[in-house]
Order: sequence, then structure tokens, then C-alpha cells
Amino acid sequence: MCPSDKRNFVPNAVVFLTLATAGRKPVFENPALGQAALDILNHVKTIHPFQMKGYVMMPDHWHLMIHTQDGRFDKVVHFFQQSVTIEFNKNGLYKGPIWKNGFYDHVIRDDDDFSNHLDYIHFNPVHHKKVKRPTEYPFSSFHHYVELEWYSSDWGNMMPEHIKNMNLD
Repeated sequence: MCPSDKRNFVPNAVVFLTLATAGRKPVFENPALGQAALDILNHVKTIHPFQMKGYVMMPDHWHLMIHTQDGRFDKVVHFFQQSVTIEFNKNGLYKGPIWKNGFYDHVIRDDDDFSNHLDYIHFNPVHHKKVKRPTEYPFSSFHHYVELEWYSSDWGNMMPEHIKNMNLD
């Protein structure tokens, strides 16, 4: 059975994703590698169109929330991971496998589920003790949502109660 047979593909859905690095190595601790991977992710949109709803890039994992018309988020993930690995290896930025085999996915069910997962994404750098507040972390969609006034810039000083039992790393 192919791994994609186990996934729930829902056309026009938003999906929360967790992509981990091989051996949880901090590949993206280097900001230049992080930016290069974000650039690749933006290029992926031209081949496998999707809308980015939220993201955080941590040194050893990424959380994404994306929307695809056809529901085939697996194509986005596979092309992204493959492209990062090829580019990084070809250009001498990294040697060897970058990504753990497989990834976690969750189809967002409703507005509350969307909000909870977005909060989880944006609180992740605080949870992992990279910063004291989400606004201090550069590789996240948090800043975009502050501009949209979904969050205040001081949000996330404490873990929101509704995400305390979410363990999606």
C-alpha cells in the first residue's frame, strides 16, 4: 500500500503539516539555509499551486498550514522536500538526507480547529525556548497575522490554554 493511500485528501481543504528533519538534526538553524528553503517553498507554488495559511520553520522541523484546490498536499510536500534536498546537496549547503521519511498531516475541520493549529504554529518557537515571544522569531507567519490584526504583537507570552494538550511535533 502506498503511503498516499493512508492520507485523507479533501479537495479545497486546509491541511496542517509537520515535516521533521532526518534524525531531528538542526538543519535550518542556519538562517541562510532557512531562507533558501523558504525560497524553494515559494517556487513550489508555481508547480503545485497552494496558498500558505501559516508556517513556522524550526531548526529541526517545520509546521505548515496550506490550502490546495485539489487536496493533494502530498505533492506539495514531496516536491518541496525533494527540491530542498537536491538543491542543498548540489550546491554544497548540506550533505546527505535532510528530511525524515514521512510527515504528519491533519485536515482542518472548522474555524476553531484552524485557529487552534495557527496558535500552535505561532507559539512553537516559544514552546521550544528559541524566543520568549512569537514576535521575536523571524521564520514564522506570525508577523503577517499581526499585520492583519489577528494577533497583537504581545500575544504568546504564555502558552494559550487551548493548545496545551496539542503535541504535533
